[in-house]
Amino acid sequence: TIDCAAGCVINFTARANDSAGNFRTNDTIITVASAATAPVIKLNNVSTFAVDPVASGSAIVLISFNVTDAEGVATINASKAIVNLTLGTRDVAQFRTNVSDAGGEFGTCFNHTQGSTMIINCTVLMKYYDNASSAWAINISVQDTSGQTGRNDSVTFTYNQLAAFSITSRG
Repeated sequence: TIDCAAGCVINFTARANDSAGNFRTNDTIITVASAATAPVIKLNNVSTFAVDPVASGSAIVLISFNVTDAEGVATINASKAIVNLTLGTRDVAQFRTNVSDAGGEFGTCFNHTQGSTMIINCTVLMKYYDNASSAWAINISVQDTSGQTGRNDSVTFTYNQLAAFSITSRG
């Protein structure tokens, strides 16, 4: 038994000889690869974009992304897709989220498979009072059936200022 982490190299040398003194050598090198790799996430519909708030309501932000996995599309667990929109540092961040199996306020994610790729579309609702900024980050994570988690947090977008007011009449 050989116990070796992913990335290590094992060099096998086998030698055999016969009764006449002839021998043969065979060298085989094996590089150990992990059987489980995390899914890879590539955003489809975003590069640089801006979202306009809706007065006294919510703006719908659609995030579409492709997910692939070295072990095959059947190992991608789309019910574990999470899309967060965050602004600020971790401890004081403002955030909006969509967990694919939560529904309700969090919205929903839908997916379909195309060849060896799973395409997931999620909507996230942003409130009219969310801070205007060009530093909102899109954070996506998806698990596979082996428990590996793929992440992509490489894209930011702009949430524009709300230019609206409301007048309520009395009497």
